[in-house]
Amino acid sequence: MTNKDEDKAFGELLRRRATRHAAPGRLRSAIRQQLAANDARPSRALWPRWLQWEWLRMGGAFAAGALCMLLLLPLGLGKPADTTAEQLVDGHIRSLLGSHLIDVAASEQQTVKPWLVGKLDYAPPVNDFTQAGYQLAGARLDVVDGHVVAALVYKHGQHLINVYEMPNTGGTSGPAEQRPQRGFNVVRWSKGGMACWAVSDLNVNELKAFGTMHWHAA
Repeated sequence: MTNKDEDKAFGELLRRRATRHAAPGRLRSAIRQQLAANDARPSRALWPRWLQWEWLRMGGAFAAGALCMLLLLPLGLGKPADTTAEQLVDGHIRSLLGSHLIDVAASEQQTVKPWLVGKLDYAPPVNDFTQAGYQLAGARLDVVDGHVVAALVYKHGQHLINVYEMPNTGGTSGPAEQRPQRGFNVVRWSKGGMACWAVSDLNVNELKAFGTMHWHAA
């Protein structure tokens, strides 16, 4: 897949899944005030030529700033977000668009875990829940905060789930959903010195149930 094809596919994915939000009241108010101020100004035809160019430059900058705000809000970037969750959703989207979904394709734990252990400086838990409808499809390496981490891939019906596993010093906690990111659900849990994140378009209740199985099995 070429870069152009990936860009096109990424744009189509955003159009299908990106959540949309109304512009905040402060931005709407600022735009109304600017428009009202424009109406109150004398005709630009009477201004010196240099002042007309200055007005065009300032007006263009304001319009560009407002446009950027409106474009960022549908992607959820206009408000605080968990940066780790954002990175993991980025990785999930890349894996769906490109050819780097799986480095080692296998449904057997005894194949996937040794492959990961041989490439990481920690041993991530690897579980298969085929009997519950969540089949291990394989694994790959991904990067989060500049660190190489394990990414396990599971299939549930037509859905793909990326499970990112990395060392954790924050203690133990059961599965908890995070704020949805760009139309994808995110569930996090930690146990046994590992932090695990599941990302998928699967509905959040099923994803939390999947995380609970992982948490009890780890």
